[in-house]
Amino acid sequence: MKIVILSGGVGGARFVRGVAEVAEPADVTVVGNVGDDVEVLGMVVSPDLDSILYALAGLNDEERGWGRSGETWQALETVASLGGEAWFSLGDRDLGLHLVRTQALRAGEPLSAVTARIGAALGMLLYALARARRHVVQTNLKLCFPELPDDTRRKLARKHFRAFGRSLLEHGILWWGSKERVRKLVQIEGIEHWRGIADRPVILLAPHFIGLDMGGIRLAADFRLNSVYSRQKNAAADEILIHGRKRFGNTTLFARQDGIRPMIKSLKSGEPFYYLPDMDLGERDSVFAPFFGVRAATITGLSRIAQLAGAVIVPCVTRQLPGGAGYVVRLYPAWTDFPGGDLEADARRMNAFIEERVREMPEQYYWLHKRFKTRPAGERNPYA
Repeated sequence: MKIVILSGGVGGARFVRGVAEVAEPADVTVVGNVGDDVEVLGMVVSPDLDSILYALAGLNDEERGWGRSGETWQALETVASLGGEAWFSLGDRDLGLHLVRTQALRAGEPLSAVTARIGAALGMLLYALARARRHVVQTNLKLCFPELPDDTRRKLARKHFRAFGRSLLEHGILWWGSKERVRKLVQIEGIEHWRGIADRPVILLAPHFIGLDMGGIRLAADFRLNSVYSRQKNAAADEILIHGRKRFGNTTLFARQDGIRPMIKSLKSGEPFYYLPDMDLGERDSVFAPFFGVRAATITGLSRIAQLAGAVIVPCVTRQLPGGAGYVVRLYPAWTDFPGGDLEADARRMNAFIEERVREMPEQYYWLHKRFKTRPAGERNPYA
């Protein structure tokens, strides 16, 4: 279930933390209030964003309801004794965050880039606190990179959480920023591989990298692009999800529960399709195909939909850029001879392509997903 939380300060931050403890991390987007941002003693303070950060990191003062736990006030007491501005309670530990944010903003960094840096730090805190999710990531990395030393895999896991934490915060821009802001956040490369196909329907194969939503919504800002989603049990959550994905008016979302017929109909009418077929959805309509040498339940929808609609496959991968510089969605040359008439061979081809892209940026694949939970008969669940 996709969840978008519009959060203020203390109460909102506590709610965000509660949701984060029970929901799939990638399904949660937090849009924090910046209307109460203020300048204090020359520092830019974002009280509601900071409350959310501290709550997610387990650093907030539960008794007081705001600020960091174990806080001291020596700097503020000194300011007051010198006749300075002391109406806003800035703790000694809290000052570090405000100083870093202010320095970056004055150096010309946009707020989004500063948010990305804080998000990376948040990801490291999630790594330390989210034991169950850390176990899933480390299990996936051990299965996929058995040749790496344990310490190297732990470092890779930490990089993944940093990248994921950053993307979590930047989703606020994606879901609620202007079209121009989204265009600035996400660049497009290789668009000619898609737009040059005029005589057949097109499926954009979009694997689950952490920039997945960035690429999809960026393309939908400029082009007609349909996609698929899982209908939510909660009607309000369903409405928010649909709003986010359709916000630029160029998208039809098909519920996965309704089957593939509506998707095929839209493809045959010439409307392109953004398809995400690389998650473990169980044995139904799946085959076991190798992914990093491990047999993985792989849905055959890409082959079946392409066959029925007569569609061309154009791979599409979104990369997170370093230093808060945004994202790049890259489109690759269209596949030839696909589908090939053998569902298992097609699944192997898809997984091999995704594996190649993962090896290029291993920290950015969505390792939080239990990719190998469905096992052939007789094999144990590796996450147990």
